[in-house]
Amino acid sequence: MKKRWIGIAAAVLLVLGAAAAVWAAAGRRPLRDLDIARATVCLTPPDKTLQVADTEALAVLLDAVVVYRRDDSYTECAGQGVTYTLTLRDGTERTVMAYNPFVVIDGVGYQTEYAPCEALNAYANGLLREDAPRLWPSPPGLDVVSDQTCVESLPGAFSWEADQGDGAWRAAMTDCAHPLEPFYRDQLAPLETPEATAQLRFQEPPQSVTVRAWPIEAVGHTAAAAEAVTVRDLEIDLQAGSWLYEATAEWDAEAYRGTASYIFWIEASPA
Repeated sequence: MKKRWIGIAAAVLLVLGAAAAVWAAAGRRPLRDLDIARATVCLTPPDKTLQVADTEALAVLLDAVVVYRRDDSYTECAGQGVTYTLTLRDGTERTVMAYNPFVVIDGVGYQTEYAPCEALNAYANGLLREDAPRLWPSPPGLDVVSDQTCVESLPGAFSWEADQGDGAWRAAMTDCAHPLEPFYRDQLAPLETPEATAQLRFQEPPQSVTVRAWPIEAVGHTAAAAEAVTVRDLEIDLQAGSWLYEATAEWDAEAYRGTASYIFWIEASPA
């Protein structure tokens, strides 16, 4: 009798396993009939977050997504991923990342049907080309370029207001130490250049920028006077020698506004 029950249990497991395999092979559509109130999409690269105005068109694309077995090997792949953040009308929040040949739903990866996933990717890139409203929950970053060398600046103080993509504006403010405090210099690597100018490359161009500078010997002396630096089309004139710079930028856009400062160190030796 015991052997008989073991045989029955084994048969049941085989049937269940076969059914699961058939179900996985057939695929399923876990994003059907979503009632989306608001949505944003982040494209990586180029690390841009955009607002999705036509949520009904997005719902149609999501409805067509077909997933198969779970597969988290997408973490080992390289390429562009587009992540949609959805707020449903019942208050539920969902995330969907299209990363062909995978789709990641609320943090869980699945193998997916190619065409619907590619449609989600194409839709996001279409918004990017159409210059859809871009969201900046915090100030954009700044890189400084001279003589084909790029360095990242350190963020300083900022005052910022932004639409978070859900229709609500949130404000943030932070104060920082004076640029001549030694820890800034200690965290920065100097950009060494033979050029007389450098380009300010903001992730999002500001409406205005002012720049000031101190000789590196002034670090630790916060009362030292700064020198104004000329700015033309986000290009700055460099002081000869080793100088610490602070750029202060201002934005006033439809979905964000505020000011932010950035600190960088340049050693210039123009001919």
